[in-house]
Amino acid sequence: MLRLLFCFFNCFFLLTGRLDHLQAEGAPHLLLTAQRLKRMQRERERESERWLTFERRVLSVPESPERGFELALYFAITGNQPQGKEAVKWVLAHSCDRRQVALVLDWASTQVSDTERKMLLQSTSCPAAKAGKFEQMRDRLFWHLVRQETPSLEDVHLPDLPSAVELYALAEYLDVYHNTQAEDLRHQDVAAYMQLPTTYLLSMSPQETEHPTWQQHITALALVTLDPNLQGSQFLQGWALEDRFVLQSGPGVGYEFLWADAYLPGVGYQNLEPWIYWEKLGHLWARTDWSINACWINLLPNGAKEENCPPGWQERTMQFGRLKLIPITERCITLPEFDRNQVVLLRTPPNAKLSYVHEKEKGKEKYEANADAAGLWHVVEGIQGKVCVVENAR
Repeated sequence: MLRLLFCFFNCFFLLTGRLDHLQAEGAPHLLLTAQRLKRMQRERERESERWLTFERRVLSVPESPERGFELALYFAITGNQPQGKEAVKWVLAHSCDRRQVALVLDWASTQVSDTERKMLLQSTSCPAAKAGKFEQMRDRLFWHLVRQETPSLEDVHLPDLPSAVELYALAEYLDVYHNTQAEDLRHQDVAAYMQLPTTYLLSMSPQETEHPTWQQHITALALVTLDPNLQGSQFLQGWALEDRFVLQSGPGVGYEFLWADAYLPGVGYQNLEPWIYWEKLGHLWARTDWSINACWINLLPNGAKEENCPPGWQERTMQFGRLKLIPITERCITLPEFDRNQVVLLRTPPNAKLSYVHEKEKGKEKYEANADAAGLWHVVEGIQGKVCVVENAR
C-alpha cells in the first residue's frame, strides 16, 4: 500500500513539474531548472561546440548588451567568482534592465552583498519600458520572484501570433511560472498552445526558414521546452537543431546554450503537413513545400502575405500538401469529390453566410455556415455538391 502511495505522489510531482522544483530548493529558479543546469554542466565537461562558443563570448565580448545574463549564466554553470562579481558590477551600472538584474540576483545571489541587493531592488528612477505585452509580463514576474513576492495571475491568451521577440518573452514567462508556481498557464488557451510550435514554424517564410534571425532561432528552442512531447515540438526541434543554424557569435550565443537540448528527440520537419488554420482568428499559413523557392502564404483578416507565389494564385485552386485552397469566384461553386484532401474556400466576404446541400444526407437538406473574418471557410469533411454565398451577405 505504501509503495502504491509513493508511486502515486512521485508520478504526480513529475506530471506537475514540481519534482524538479523540490530537488532544486535553494538553487536558482528563473529559467535554470535543476535538469537544465545539469545538462549545461555536462556540455561544459565534454567541451561541446556550443559551450566553447559561449565561453569564448563571455571571455572576449565585454560590450555585449546581454552581458549581465551571460556572466550570471557562466557563474551558475562554473561557480567562477570573478564572473559572478563582474555580473553584479554590470547590473549595478545597468539597474534599469530589470530582467537582467533579476537574473543576476537569482543566479549569482552569493556574489551580491546586502547593500548591493538593496540598491538594485529599490531602484525606481527608470524610464518607462518600451516593450510589448509579454515582455512586460515576463519582467514583472521575474521582479516579483526576486523580491520574494507572490506574482499575480496574468492573461496568456493568444489573440494573434506574436513576433519572435514577444513569443520568446512569453516562453520565458510560461516556463518560469510553471516551475515556480506549479501551474501550466497554457490551459487558458489550450487549442492555440497545442498548435503553437507547428504554427511558429509555418509562420516563417521560406527565406526565414533558410536564414532565421538569432531571435527566431532561440524562440524555436524555447518553445520546444514548454512541451517537448507535442508532435509539433518535435518537428520544430528538428528544424532548430540543424547544424547550419548553430550560432558562432552574437547576442544569441548564450540563449542557444541555455535552450538547445540535443538530448530531446527531433524529427524531420520536411514531413510536417505544410499548412495550419486558426479558424478562431481567421489565419491560415501554408507553403507548397520546404524549399527556399516554395510558394508561402499567410491569409489573415487584414490582408494576405505571400512569397514566391505565381501571379493570380488567389484566382485558382492551389495545393499545399493535402490542402486544396479553392477561391469562390462566383456566387456558387461546386466542390470537388472528396479525395482525402482538406478543402478551404477563400475570397468570400468576411464572415459571410454560406449555404450548402449535404449530398449524402437523406432528403438533401440545406445547411448554413459562416466564413471567418478573413473570408475563409474550412469545408466540413464529406460535404459535396454546391456551396453558395447567401445573397444578402455580400
